[in-house]
Amino acid sequence: MIPSVPFSFYFLFWIRNSLAAIGLGIILGYFAFGFLVFTLGPILESTGWLENCSTLIKFVITPLIALLLTQISIFKHFYGRKRGNFEYAYRERLLSKEGNALIKKEIGEVRFGSLFFEELSDFSTSREDIYKELLKRAQVRGDNAFKFHIYLRMSRSSIKHFNFDKGTEWLTMALALRPNDLVANFRLAIALEKAGDGDGAIKRYGTILSECHIETFELRKFIEDQIDRVNKYGPSERPPLVGLRYFQF
Repeated sequence: MIPSVPFSFYFLFWIRNSLAAIGLGIILGYFAFGFLVFTLGPILESTGWLENCSTLIKFVITPLIALLLTQISIFKHFYGRKRGNFEYAYRERLLSKEGNALIKKEIGEVRFGSLFFEELSDFSTSREDIYKELLKRAQVRGDNAFKFHIYLRMSRSSIKHFNFDKGTEWLTMALALRPNDLVANFRLAIALEKAGDGDGAIKRYGTILSECHIETFELRKFIEDQIDRVNKYGPSERPPLVGLRYFQF
């Protein structure tokens, strides 16, 4: 059974998003000050307020506004309508940590660090060679747990390069090993949406509701919302969580 979301995950979510908001606020502050100089520059300069406004807008007012607005979004993830999204992201995090630990143990800290940075690049293909090598090792040993995580990594790599058919194939192979895994099923639904298969995505979301262990009402509601969304608007090229989990978690 999946444990409840720990305080450390809440704190990490809050601190990352708050710091990102402050950084974005500083960037926007420069643009805001530039606009102010363009529109009211002569007036501010004549009153001697131009230099003071620069520091105040760039490093205080705009970052503070961005930070406060972010707190509203964070609150919605903790207690509001986005709680189901947050619940799912935690399960993504658990699965990712499990896979990282297995791969790190297999290839070592240094090579794992190199692999991590290669995954951030849209142009690197060497990671796929590493995954294929690891898959061969897992097949020789008959290590299904390791194979499951390599299939997930290979599917992500394929989907990142817009090879949705191959991505869904890898996910299907992963689900053959863990058919009731919530995250793998959800990722397959997302891949089907990206491929334009709305009916397939709805069926997969339905599979999650009927066959996967869902601990909370909020998480179940989150899955149900995906079905409603696809029914109403059709498959989305960027369903929920695609960018969210990399930025916020």
